[in-house]
Amino acid sequence: MKTLALYKKTGGRLLNPISIQKVIVITAVVLETREIRVVTNVTLGAPAVECVGTVTGSGVNVRAGPGTDFAVLTQVEMGTRVTVLGLEDGWARVRLPDGREGYISTRFVEAPCIPKG
Repeated sequence: MKTLALYKKTGGRLLNPISIQKVIVITAVVLETREIRVVTNVTLGAPAVECVGTVTGSGVNVRAGPGTDFAVLTQVEMGTRVTVLGLEDGWARVRLPDGREGYISTRFVEAPCIPKG
């Protein structure tokens, strides 16, 4: 299987600041079985949204992806400061104080970059 690496080309140098938020795996039968990977939600360079927020609930789940069907990586407590790296369908991609990254429902994060309502 061939793997395609995505890079952003700047000034003749190849950089790798691309974050891939979702990879969809599709298997199709056309004379033989092949695996096709479709990359969605690709962000080149610095994220469009990045701000500091505060967790507003107790025992809030930090998940591996933007939804309750993703694994719980850890839990954070009320008052924990997080860096919001991006927003996706009601979920905030965050960096925790220890450097780990994951997703928290925007219902449990107060930050200037998260729309209220």
